[in-house]
Order: sequence, then structure tokens, then C-alpha cells
Amino acid sequence: MVVDASVATKINALFPEAEREAALRIVETYPGRDRTRLQLAMLKNSGGNMLCLTQQIELAEIDFRDVLAQAEYPRQLRTPAGEVTEQMRREDRHDYEMWLRGDQ
Repeated sequence: MVVDASVATKINALFPEAEREAALRIVETYPGRDRTRLQLAMLKNSGGNMLCLTQQIELAEIDFRDVLAQAEYPRQLRTPAGEVTEQMRREDRHDYEMWLRGDQ
């Protein structure tokens, strides 16, 4: 199975060379919807840790939205629903876009 170039780039940036092939095999196992988006979210949440990456796959298989929320909306996830501000939304989006570009 082939992954999107953005996923391969993030694997190379996050994992040491000796772990990259294993990380690729792990993210390739996710068969669900929005595959590239979920793979990127799992990689971000893993922080380059193989055990965490494996746990992210398991979490995605239970409920993929939990993986997305951790990666894309961390401030909003930690804040009670009625207290989420537009500023939090902008900051979450900004931070995620920076991570995707490799600026973080």
C-alpha cells in the first residue's frame, strides 16, 4: 500500500532512520476513511514514538474522531464546550498548519 507524500515526509521528519520502515508499516495498516488526514494526525500525536503510534492506530480503530481532535484541536479538546473561543480555534488551526509545513 502506498502512502501520501506528506505522510512519508512526516515519517522521515519524526522517526530515526532505523524506525522509519516500521512506522510506515504501522500507518499503512489504517484502512479507514480520510486515510491521509488520519495518518498525519496519528503521526503528530505520536511525537515520533513507536509505542504511541501503535496506540494511535488502536484509538483510530475505536473512534477516529479522538485521533483527529488530539491532533487538530488540542486547545478545544481541553476546554469545556461552552468556553471554546474563536481565538482557540484560530490558534489550533495555525499550530496544526505549521506542523504540517514542518515549521514546528
